[in-house]
Amino acid sequence: MSLLPGAKRAEHQQPRIPHDWYTAPVWCSEQLFATLELQGPIHDPACGEGRIVEAARRAGYETTGSDIADRGYGETGVDFLTDRRPRTTLVFNAPYKLNEEFISHGLAVASHAVVMIARVPFLCTQHRYWDLYKPCPPSLVLACSQRPSMPSGGMDIAENNTTIDYAWLVWIAQSRAGGAVALPASPACGYPPSARFSTGSRR
Repeated sequence: MSLLPGAKRAEHQQPRIPHDWYTAPVWCSEQLFATLELQGPIHDPACGEGRIVEAARRAGYETTGSDIADRGYGETGVDFLTDRRPRTTLVFNAPYKLNEEFISHGLAVASHAVVMIARVPFLCTQHRYWDLYKPCPPSLVLACSQRPSMPSGGMDIAENNTTIDYAWLVWIAQSRAGGAVALPASPACGYPPSARFSTGSRR
């Protein structure tokens, strides 16, 4: 995070990539599927180059992927927010400005789980607490103990060191009522024994 004052920080900000296409390193997905058992098929609605889809496939899952733009992988030209096809499990790295919309729509179409990687500060702010986390808390939060580098997609940029912390947010359905995914009444933070995820017990 920059320590410059707001106005100065804005002067140094780089323009965002179209559709916020930033790629997570392969190990993020591989460690997720090695740590957490999910119910397939698994679909990534913002699949980009297919990193999550391929990692899930290597882990033994039946997989599909789509994207609003043509990244050379999966079903292209699909706007997830208007795609109402039912899914079993959704795993994605959403455009940051659409994180909440992806979660909300995902919970409406997924029958088993919704899993999203996001910056740790996304867990904060009052409006997210009242609008998202209080009515629909995550079942599990898996913090990446190694900070993943997320460079712009499709530009052959090396994955370098970063100062941004990320976590996988996991919503697992217990039952379906009224067409919506019913979730546990209270959230649980998980810290699995993994070299890439935080370890320890919750107190």
